[in-house]
Amino acid sequence: MRVQSSLIPEPPLNLVALLGCGLLFGLLALACVAASWAWVVAISIGCVLALCFFRKPVWGLCALIGAVLVLGEQPFFLFTADWSTTADQISLLLPPFLLILLGRPLLERIARLRTGFPPSGIRRVVLLFLPWPLLTLFWASNIRHSSVQAANYVIAVGVFLAVLMVVDDESKHRTVMRFVVISGIAVTALAFTIWYLDPFYIYFLRTPTVKLQMFCAGGAHRMTAMGWSQNDFALTLLFFIAIVTAFFVMQKRLAVRVLLIGVFLFMLCALLLTMTRSALLGFILMIHFLIFALEPLRRHWLRYLTAFYLSFITIFELSLILVGETKEPRALNADLMANGIGVRLGFWDFGFANFFHTFGLGMGIGEFNYALRPCPHAHNIFFDFLFEFGIPGGVFAVFLAIYIGRQFLPAIRNQGGYLGVMRLCILGGLLGAAVQATMDFSHSATHIWLFLALAAATFQLAGREPQFSGGK
Repeated sequence: MRVQSSLIPEPPLNLVALLGCGLLFGLLALACVAASWAWVVAISIGCVLALCFFRKPVWGLCALIGAVLVLGEQPFFLFTADWSTTADQISLLLPPFLLILLGRPLLERIARLRTGFPPSGIRRVVLLFLPWPLLTLFWASNIRHSSVQAANYVIAVGVFLAVLMVVDDESKHRTVMRFVVISGIAVTALAFTIWYLDPFYIYFLRTPTVKLQMFCAGGAHRMTAMGWSQNDFALTLLFFIAIVTAFFVMQKRLAVRVLLIGVFLFMLCALLLTMTRSALLGFILMIHFLIFALEPLRRHWLRYLTAFYLSFITIFELSLILVGETKEPRALNADLMANGIGVRLGFWDFGFANFFHTFGLGMGIGEFNYALRPCPHAHNIFFDFLFEFGIPGGVFAVFLAIYIGRQFLPAIRNQGGYLGVMRLCILGGLLGAAVQATMDFSHSATHIWLFLALAAATFQLAGREPQFSGGK
C-alpha cells in the first residue's frame, strides 16, 4: 500500500493568495524607497522571480540552490565601512526566494491547509539556537559590521530551513539531488572558463554608500569559482563528488556509469587545481570510506582503489603541467604547510584569550574577523562558533557533530534503495568536509548550511518514517 508522500496533498493555486503575496511584496518594496531606489528594483525583481515558483516550491528550491552554488554570494550589496572585505557583503538573490519558500508553508499552516511540518529534531535545535547570535549584537564593538554578519547568518539558516520544509518526500529529493549534480557540472565548467580570464568587476550600481556588483576572480594561480574562494570551491566539489558517487553506485546502465566517471574525473581535476591541502586530505579519506563502506564497491575494493590512485596520480601530474608548476607543488610544500598551521595557531590563541575575557559568552557575531581584519574567520568552524558565540555556540557545534556521527552506524547497516545509498555517500562527503573544516570556514557560510540541510533531509527520509515513505 502506497503511503502519502507528503503531509497533505498539493493545494490548488489560489489566485487571491497569489495577488495577496504580490501586494505584500509590493508594499515591502515601496517601504524601501526611503533607503534607496536600488532596493526597490532589487526586491521587486527578486519577488517576481520568486512568485514564479509559488506553485512548485521544489522548482523554487532548485533556483535557490543554483543561486547559492553557481553564483555564490554574487551579486551582492557591498556596504562601505572602515575596512573592506567580503565579510561586509549581503546576498541580493537569496532573501526573496527564502521569503516565498518559507512563507508558503507558513501560510498553508495558518490557513489549515497543512496539518503540520515534517518532524525534525535538528530543525528545532537550529531554531532554538538562532536568537543567541542575534543577542550577541548587544556587546558588538562595531554594530554596523556585526549587523551585516547577523543578516548573513539568518540568510544561511533560512536556506537550511527552506530545504527541510520543501524536500519532504523521495521524489522531491531525487529532483533536488539531480539538480545539485547539474549545478556541480556547471560550477566546475564555469571555474575552468574564468580561470583563463583576468579578474574583473561588473558594476550595476555605484553610489557613495552602496555598490551592486559582480566579481570574477579569474587569472588566479589556484582555481576558484565565480562566487567562492579556492577553499570554499574545494568544499563544494567534495559534496558534488560524493553525490555523483551515489548516482554511480545506483546506476545500472553502462553508458550513464561511464558519463558519471567522466564527471567524477572532471571535478577531481578542478579539486586538485584548487591546491587546498585540507580538502585533498578530506577527499582521500572520503573515497576510502566510501569504497569500504558501500557494499557494491567493497566487493571489488582492490579494483576501485587501484583505479582511484591511478586516476589521482595521473590527474595530479597533469595539473602540475597545466599550471606550469616548476617547483615543489603547493599541496606538498612543507614550509607553506607549517606556515599555514602557525598562522592558525596565532588566530586560535587570540580567540581563546578573548573567550575567557568575555567569561564564555563569546566575542559576538562578526567580532572575531573584525578584530583580526582582514582575516575573515577563525579558520576552524568549531572555534568560529566558540569564539563568537561562546559556550552556547560550542555546545551547538558539538550537537551538530553528534547528530551527524549518530547516522554512520545505521547508514552502514541499511544501504538498501536510493535513500540508503545517498545517505551513506553524503556522510562520506561530510566526513571529508569535517577534515577541511578543522582548518577553514565560517559559521555563516551559506553553502555549508545548504549541504547540511541536504544531509538532514536525507537522514529524515532514510529514517523510514511513515510520512516520508512515499518514494518510488
